[in-house]
This record gives sequence, structure tokens and C-alpha cells, in this order.
Amino acid sequence: MDVLRDLWGPGLIFLVICFWLLRKVLRAARIESELEGERLSGSLADELQRGRDNARASQRLQLVEPPDGELPRSALPGAAPPGAALALSAPPPWLAPPASPPPLPAALAGADAAAALTEHLPLVAALLEERETAVLALTPHAVRRHIEVLWVRSASGHVAWCERRHPALAETTRVSDVICVARIENGKVLERWSFE
Repeated sequence: MDVLRDLWGPGLIFLVICFWLLRKVLRAARIESELEGERLSGSLADELQRGRDNARASQRLQLVEPPDGELPRSALPGAAPPGAALALSAPPPWLAPPASPPPLPAALAGADAAAALTEHLPLVAALLEERETAVLALTPHAVRRHIEVLWVRSASGHVAWCERRHPALAETTRVSDVICVARIENGKVLERWSFE
């Protein structure tokens, strides 16, 4: 009996603290629901409702007439009423597959050119061919196509690319990666730099 009397005080304090915490949680939930209700009123609520309506409309199935000469679906068990077939509405434009990128010049085959402007790619290919020609002129026994482009990036007036330069001669084994930059204006290369 003494143990029960000793636990009465701390037990009562524990219950009071639990009641107080429960009251705070319920009050916070009520305030949160009121704020949520206020947020969904006014001009934002109209815009949100329009968005929900558009989403529902794009997902809804529509009844359309089958083209002439097509087998009516009413012959199938559980089919739509005669003269109508189910078809999905066209997907919204933002869900359309991305357009395929333009083909790369042969000198840039295998390069990541997703972040390059299409008008810069032929200029980079011409610079690569120019370098290949210069290497072949200096070294008669050089191996053709020893420059591999890893990636190409563009800004409005500059283009940068990374060249992996394989040895021009079969005896050497040193491979180097070189970052090249060119300043372009009106479709012409004005300056160029390379960093090894």
C-alpha cells in the first residue's frame, strides 16, 4: 500500500503532462487545417481548381466513332455501345517525347554534344579536320583519326570541347586529354586555345 501511495504523485504529474501535450498537438492540428483552408481560398484556389480540372480532362477516356471499314467493337464481349469505341485523348504537349537531336558530324561521332549549339558543331568538326591534316603533314607515318572528341559544350560566343589525343605514331603510347576553347562570332572562329 505504501508503494501505491508513493507512485500517486509522480503518476498524477505524468498524466497532467500527457494531457497538456495532447492538447498542444490537437491545437496545432486545428491551426494547420485553418491555414490550409485559407491557402485554398481566393485566386490561388481558382487556379488550383483549374489545374485539377485540366488534369482530370487529360486523363479521361473519350468516346469516338470508329473509322470506316474498321471492325465494330460491339461484337466483342463487354464492348462499348454500338457505333462507339474507347480511345485515350491525346497526351498534353509537355508529356510528348523529346525531339531527336540533329545528327553529329562524322568527326564528332560518339561525343556528348547535348549541351552544344547546333551551329557550333560543324565549326568544331572543321577544326578537328584541320588539326588532323596538320598532324599528317608533319608526320608522314601518322595514324589517321587519332583525335577522339569526348564532349562539346557551347555558350553564345564560345564553344569548348575535350579531345582525347591518341598517339600519332604506333611506337608511342601516351594518350592525353586536351580541353579546347574557341571564340566564335558570326559563324567564324576568331580565336582558339587549348589546355593540356
